[in-house]
Amino acid sequence: MKNTTPSIRPAALLVLSILLGATAASADDGVIEINQACAVNTGCSATDSPGFPVTLGTGGAYRLTSDLTVADVNTSGVSGSRFDLDLNGFAISGPVNCSGLPATCDASGSGVGVDGFNTVTVRNGTVRGFGSHGVRVGAYSEIVRMRIIGNADSGVDGGWGSAALRLLDSLITSNGGNGVKIDSPGARGMLLRNNTIEGNQLAGIRGTGGAFIDNVVSGNGGVGMNAAFGGQFTRFSGNTFLDNNGGNANPQVLGGIDSGGNLCGSPNTCP
Repeated sequence: MKNTTPSIRPAALLVLSILLGATAASADDGVIEINQACAVNTGCSATDSPGFPVTLGTGGAYRLTSDLTVADVNTSGVSGSRFDLDLNGFAISGPVNCSGLPATCDASGSGVGVDGFNTVTVRNGTVRGFGSHGVRVGAYSEIVRMRIIGNADSGVDGGWGSAALRLLDSLITSNGGNGVKIDSPGARGMLLRNNTIEGNQLAGIRGTGGAFIDNVVSGNGGVGMNAAFGGQFTRFSGNTFLDNNGGNANPQVLGGIDSGGNLCGSPNTCP
């Protein structure tokens, strides 16, 4: 008797397996996995649709399992609120190239590498080459062990409101704006510690309302740290500010309360 069960051709099986592989996956620990395939083909979460930015919605833990590559200067890589994003050693990359010391960039736009509103964590990877900021966050957020390189505007931007922001153990270099810009009216309770902030077009750190401790800030086009605005107290200690603002003979820092152990150019002149 002839078998009347419909057969699936090998080519169809291949397409089906690709599509299934691109569907959002949840690891055994409940973390939702993100990769280029699901970003482009299916969406990577229940709140996401195909294409960039990958929209994380509100809440949840996410982990990259591949690099993410965005081709348009006006398109962001990842966006959402109240999420924990582990880049897992991978990169989120846009099309912009920046070079020189301090950096100049070959294009700009509105795309942000990671656009996380309030209460987000971004860690363990690289964000580079976006038309606007590398990482933009709001209040109660944390950026840890990141490399934020060659974005057309600020490397880190607290434009969504930066109360209680923590920036730790990260490299912010060769961006076309400030290295770190945290100057929103509600800025307070910030901690910047153990970061290298180098070669950005404007100030290394433009921020006030917290503590800046044990950072190396060098070769930026503006001052190494500008905390002379906003009426908030800023303490800084153990930092190295060198070769900013056109050279060591020029002011390296503006404002702030020197709590000791800082090196501010040559001669060593801290305010």
